[in-house]
Amino acid sequence: MIRPARADDAPAIAQVHVAAWHAALDAHVPALMRDSVDPERYGEMWQSLLGPHAASHTTMVATEDAGAVVGFATAGRQTASIPGFDCELHTLYVAPRFQRRNIGCRLFHDLATKMREDGCGSMAATVIDTPQARGFFRAMGGNLAGSQAIAAPLGAMAGEPAPVMDLFTWHPLKPQQLETKI
Repeated sequence: MIRPARADDAPAIAQVHVAAWHAALDAHVPALMRDSVDPERYGEMWQSLLGPHAASHTTMVATEDAGAVVGFATAGRQTASIPGFDCELHTLYVAPRFQRRNIGCRLFHDLATKMREDGCGSMAATVIDTPQARGFFRAMGGNLAGSQAIAAPLGAMAGEPAPVMDLFTWHPLKPQQLETKI
C-alpha cells in the first residue's frame, strides 16, 4: 500500500533509507560518504522532515501487508533547487529485499501524481549515477538532461571513486509520463 508518511514513520524510513542507500551506492562513492550514512543521523533528519519541515516536502511510504515501511519517496515544490522546474524529487528508496516488485514504480507514480495535483508542471531529480538509477528513471519517463562529476568530499582517500550525479527531468510532467513502463 502507498500512503502519505506520518511523523511516527521516521525511524522506519531512516532504516530503509540507510539500508537501500548502502546497497545501491557503496561501490560508487568514497568511504567518507559511506560512513556518513548511518541510522541515527538519518533518524534525526527524518524526524525533522516529517515534523517541523513537513510543510515543504511531500513524503509517501510503501508498506507491506503487516504495515511495515518498505520504501519511500519525497519531493518538494518550495525546495526545488534546479532552475526552471516547479518541484524536485529528493529521494526514492526501496528496502533491498523488497526491490524488483514494482514498489519503486508505484511510489514514483503516486508521488508524481500528488505533485501534479499540487500544481507542479515539471519535476527534476539529481541522483548518483548507477546503472540501476539510470534504468529506473528512464523507465519512469525521465529525460537524462546531464551528468557531472562531483568533487570528492574533504578527507576522501586518493583513488576512491568520484561520484557522478545525473540530472533527470520531467518537463512538462504529463499524465502519460506517470505510467509505469517496467
